[in-house]
Amino acid sequence: MVTVIMPVLNGESTIERSIKSVCSQTYTDFELLVIDNGSTDRTVKICQRIKDQDKRIKLFHCEQQGVVAARMLGLSKAAGEYIAFIDSDDTYVPEMLEKMEYAAEINGADIVSCGYIDIYADGRRKCHLPAEKGRISTDRFFNCLFEEGTLGFLWNKFYRKSVLNECEQPKNMEVCEDTFINCSLMRKNRNIIVLQECLYQYYVNPSSVTHTFEKKIDVDGNWKYLISYRKIRELFKDDPQKDYRVQVGEWWVIKLGLEELDTLGMKGKKAKKKLLSEMGKTMIQVLFSRESIRFK
Repeated sequence: MVTVIMPVLNGESTIERSIKSVCSQTYTDFELLVIDNGSTDRTVKICQRIKDQDKRIKLFHCEQQGVVAARMLGLSKAAGEYIAFIDSDDTYVPEMLEKMEYAAEINGADIVSCGYIDIYADGRRKCHLPAEKGRISTDRFFNCLFEEGTLGFLWNKFYRKSVLNECEQPKNMEVCEDTFINCSLMRKNRNIIVLQECLYQYYVNPSSVTHTFEKKIDVDGNWKYLISYRKIRELFKDDPQKDYRVQVGEWWVIKLGLEELDTLGMKGKKAKKKLLSEMGKTMIQVLFSRESIRFK
C-alpha cells in the first residue's frame, strides 16, 4: 500500500482538484491523508464532502504549525509501506503512483524520483526532466538535489516509510525544508531509482512563499534561503565533499537573491548590502576550498 500525504491550509480554491487527481490514479491501493493545518476557509467542508464519497481518504487536523509538522503528523498516521506527498494546489499525472510504486517494488528501492511539470496561469507548461535515469548512487543523487529536474522537493519522490522515518527534521526553517529532509537521508547509502518522466504537475502560484519576495527576507534583512542552506551544511560537518556541494548551492541562492533584490530598488537595499557581503565570503571559500578541484 501507498500512503499519500497532503497538507493544506486555506486551500478551498484548489483542494478538490488535487484530491481528485489522487483518487483518479490508475494505481488504486492507496490511502490519502489530508492534513488540515488550521484552515479558516471552506477547505475542511470540501474535504469532508469528498471524504464521504471515498473511503481511501482520511482527514486529520492540527493547529497552524507549518507544513513540516503537518507532514510529520501524516507520517505518524500512515499505514502504507511507501510514502508519497502532494501539495494541495498541485496534481498527479494519472499514472504517477502506478509507475513510482512499480519502480520501487521491482528494484527494492528506498527512494524513487521523477520529473515534474510547471503549469502557469496562462496555460504554459514546462517539463523538467531529470538528467539521470535508472539506478543511481547516493552521492550522485545528492548532487541532483541541487539540479533542475530533481531538486530537493518531497513531492516528486517516493519513499520507503522505514527510510523516511530516519530523516532529521528541520527546525526553525521557513524555506528549503524539503531539501533539508532529503539531504539528511543522503547521509547513508540508499537504493535510489530515477524515472526520466514528468509525473507531477506543479501549479506556479505567484503568491506562494516560493514566489513572493517579501516572504524570503526576515525582519533583519537576511535572505532566508541562505540561512536554510547553512543549516543544511551543518548536516555534513564530517563530509567535506557534500558540504562543498551545498556551499556551491549556497553561492547560487545568494546570486538568485541579488537578482531579485535588483528589482526592488531602495526597498531591498538593506538586504542587498548583506547579501553582497555574504557573496564575497562564500566565493572565496568556494574557490579556495580543498574540495574545489575534486568537485570540478
